[in-house]
Amino acid sequence: MSLRRTLSLALIGLLGVALLALPFATDMFAKTKGVDDLTGAFRDSFTEQALSATNSDMTIVDAMSRQMQDEMLPSLPQALGMTPEQFQAFMTQRYPAASAGIAQLETVVPRFQGLVAGLNQQADNFRQADSIPTSSLPARTVPFLFVFPGAVLALLA
Repeated sequence: MSLRRTLSLALIGLLGVALLALPFATDMFAKTKGVDDLTGAFRDSFTEQALSATNSDMTIVDAMSRQMQDEMLPSLPQALGMTPEQFQAFMTQRYPAASAGIAQLETVVPRFQGLVAGLNQQADNFRQADSIPTSSLPARTVPFLFVFPGAVLALLA
């Protein structure tokens, strides 16, 4: 056997062993299972119907928050015969959780708006990632795309 052929077979064998070892060395089997679990958990959230419902829900929450802050809360003290300061003290004392929740609306609602915007912006990226390696095969097949060719090359060499 010539030196050239021996080196070629050795190189093919090394390539095969490297392809075979890569999924095990990088824990690819567990990672791709994690990818499948994660995409499976989020898949329903990224459908057009779910995104539309989420957008609609966010619009309602935003309108409710604005109406509460702009109309209801300013009119309650007068309706109860209190000053705004008395009303605030009353709410804080009698309904501390509600008072704390109302105080957080200006922070929480924009965060949820950002989350909903992010879901909409990332929907196409999610769908592309969900189709790796193909839309009909789970990500768990990826390690085998290394193992089988690697085993074939190593055996042939």
